[in-house]
Amino acid sequence: MRFVKAEAASIEAQALVAEGDVDAAIERLRYAIDLDTSRAPIRIQLFEALAQAGRTEELAAMTRELELAAEQPAELIPLAVAKRAGGDLEGAMALLDRSVELDPEDPLTRAIRSDTLAGMGRFSDAAVDLQVVVEDNPSNWGALNRLIALYRAVGDLDGEARALDVLADNAGRALPSLLRSQPVQDGGLAGDDVIQIIEENVTEVAAQFRAQAATLRVKSLWRQGRRADALHAAFADIVKWPKQYTTWASALVLLAEEPNLIEPDVAGVDSWIIDTWQALRSGAQGEAGAAAAALTPVVEREPDVGVVRWLRGAMLWDGGDAEAAVADFAIAAELDPAAPGPRISRGDALSSMGRLEDALVAFNEVLIDLAAGADREIYFKRAEVRRRLGLYQAAIDDLEHALRMPSGDPSL
Repeated sequence: MRFVKAEAASIEAQALVAEGDVDAAIERLRYAIDLDTSRAPIRIQLFEALAQAGRTEELAAMTRELELAAEQPAELIPLAVAKRAGGDLEGAMALLDRSVELDPEDPLTRAIRSDTLAGMGRFSDAAVDLQVVVEDNPSNWGALNRLIALYRAVGDLDGEARALDVLADNAGRALPSLLRSQPVQDGGLAGDDVIQIIEENVTEVAAQFRAQAATLRVKSLWRQGRRADALHAAFADIVKWPKQYTTWASALVLLAEEPNLIEPDVAGVDSWIIDTWQALRSGAQGEAGAAAAALTPVVEREPDVGVVRWLRGAMLWDGGDAEAAVADFAIAAELDPAAPGPRISRGDALSSMGRLEDALVAFNEVLIDLAAGADREIYFKRAEVRRRLGLYQAAIDDLEHALRMPSGDPSL
C-alpha cells in the first residue's frame, strides 16, 4: 500500500510541475520518499524539481547527506543525476560505475550511465550500456530509438540494423504505449489519431523497420566496395518488400551512382516492379521527365500502391513540376498513413514552393508519428521552415533538440 501511495504522489507531482507549481510538487515528492525510500526514480524527480525551483542549497544538503550513506543503486543513481545536472560528469560517472558494480544488470543505472556517456561523446560505450536496457525490456521503444541513434553516430550499420529488427519484433507492444505518453505537438495529429493509425497498421509498421534494417545492410555492402552485391541486394529487398519506401529510396541512391552496373534477376517478379526499376534507371541518368512518364502507366495499373505515386512525385519534382509532385506525395500519404516518406517529401516540396504553413503541418505530422524514428534531419527541416515563418524561438528549440541527438559529425 505504501508503494501505491508513493507512486500516486509521484504522478501527482508530475502534474504539478506541468502546471508550474514546482514547490507543491516538491512537497508531494518528499511525502512519496517518506513512504518508500527505495524508489530511485522518485529521488531523481525530487532532485530535478529542486534544481528547477532554484533551491540549490536544499539540493546540495540532500546530496551530501545521501552521499555519505549511499550503498545501493537506489541511492547512488539520484546522486549521479544531481552531479550530472550540476555539470560534474566525471563525478556522476564515478557513482554510476559503483552502481553498475553493485548490480550489473540494473536497467535504470545502465540507462542513466548511457545518457551520461553520450553527453561526454563516448557513443560506443553508451551503446553498450543501452543494449543492456534493451535486453531487459525489448519493447522499450525509447531505449531502442536512442540505441539506433548511437549506432548511427558511430557508423555501426550492422548494430543499427539489429536494433531495428528488435524494434520490428516488438512494434505492436512498444509504439502505442509510448505514443500515449507523448504530448501533441502544435499543428500535428492528435495522439489518439496516431495511436489508432499505428494499431491498425502494426504489421505494416513492423515491415517498415525490417525494410530499414535491410537497407542498412545494403549500405554496408556498398561501403565495403561491393557495389554489385549491394545493388542485387537492394533489388532483392524491393521484391521482398515491394511497397516499402525505404527499399526504393535505397535503390534510388545506388542507381544514381551506378545505373547500369547490374541486370537484376527478374524471373517471377511482378511487372510493375520491373517497370518501376527501369524508370528509376532513366531518372538516375538525368531523364527525370522520361522517368515520370514511364511511371504513369504503372500508377494507372497499380492505383493503390503508394510508393509508385511517391516515386513518380520524386521524378516530377526533379523535373521541375513541383505542383504535380505535391499532389502525388499527398495521394501516397493517404494510401500509406503509417509511412513517413510521403509527408517528408511533401514538406520539402511545399517548403521549396514557399508554402510554409502547409510545410510546417507536414513536418509536424512526421515528427509526432514516432514510427518515423524522429531523425535529426527532420528537425533541421522544420527549424528552417519555422525560421522563414519568423518563429525564431521555435526554430531554435528544434535545432537544440536535433543537436542533442547523438552524432558522429563534430561539425554539427
